[in-house]
Amino acid sequence: MPLNLVSITGADDKVLPSELAALSARYTNPITPEWAILYFPEKEGSPRNPSAAWREAFLALGLPFTAAHLCGTQVFREILDPRTAPARIADISRYRRIQLNINARRPEFTEEEVLSVYRTLHQAGLHLILQFHDGSRQAIQKFVAEVDASSLSRIDLLYDESKGTGQCPEQWPPISTVGQIPLHCGYAGGLGPNVLDAELPRIHESASAWRDVPYWIDMESGVRSDNHFDLAKVRAVLEIAAGTAKGRGGVYFASKVVHAHRWKALRDSGTKTASSWIDEAGEGQTADYEELADRCLSEIAGSERLVLYCEAGEILKGAILEAGAALMAGVPVFQVGECDSISRVFRQHRLWHYCLSVDEAISLPARQHQKQ
Repeated sequence: MPLNLVSITGADDKVLPSELAALSARYTNPITPEWAILYFPEKEGSPRNPSAAWREAFLALGLPFTAAHLCGTQVFREILDPRTAPARIADISRYRRIQLNINARRPEFTEEEVLSVYRTLHQAGLHLILQFHDGSRQAIQKFVAEVDASSLSRIDLLYDESKGTGQCPEQWPPISTVGQIPLHCGYAGGLGPNVLDAELPRIHESASAWRDVPYWIDMESGVRSDNHFDLAKVRAVLEIAAGTAKGRGGVYFASKVVHAHRWKALRDSGTKTASSWIDEAGEGQTADYEELADRCLSEIAGSERLVLYCEAGEILKGAILEAGAALMAGVPVFQVGECDSISRVFRQHRLWHYCLSVDEAISLPARQHQKQ
């Protein structure tokens, strides 16, 4: 599973929002930049903390991956107050994800207040990032234990033992789970273009220690120069991350689940595969279908090719969607077997190939114009 998201934090009023939009347009596959804005009412307009006017101009661009990192005490006091909570929640709900940097530097709030913030925002339907460190560990463990499994996909975990001070840990932690359900986890602390080549393999080793699931990285100080947001460093980070993600590649197999054993056998024999669904094809083995859908799309975007397999009499459903996702991501599709549910229009696409066997589909060179 390739790295699927790079969260870049700390753009402020000295950065043109259009410059961030240009980078979002350039880096879409196989990794995507997320622009994380420090949401700190007490420090608006200072370095790293954009003004309300800047945030409005940024949000007006409609970028697909945005986050608000809530900082300080004022915003959390407002969320805890029923009189001020609705307006503040309405404002932050315009971001795709909300990171809660509560008690990050000192214990300003009791554990019960922290839990109340978590619950209030989760019940409001927001997608949360919980900053995980020694000061938040116990509250997070209590909170995720009480959340219904169907909504765990709206809870992400950011490992940041440095609490924003920019220090790499000696050992990156593995992915956390709630029961058997993996959380979408991120890694922060001392990351930047000067250390990514060394740290990304270490992060990947820890993140994939027990299961191949998506993860992301986050950085703030590492993309600044003299406390100014440095677009050159941001571009360098995105280039390194894109190169790392593309290098993993592998074959994504799209088929009916009854054929999962075939793809597992190929993997066991040495074929590099990108489709983790084959390990949970049995009844009841997938606990969170929303997470599975996101994971499949991420794996397709990071794969080297997609093999679409169909036997006589089969009607493909999800596999057809997966093939479409591959074409959108610039991933070549290799069809094996005839299937009435495959559109004759898309079989003419420049990335579509017809093969007589799975062996041919795995080894046949793709035509030109595949993803770069």
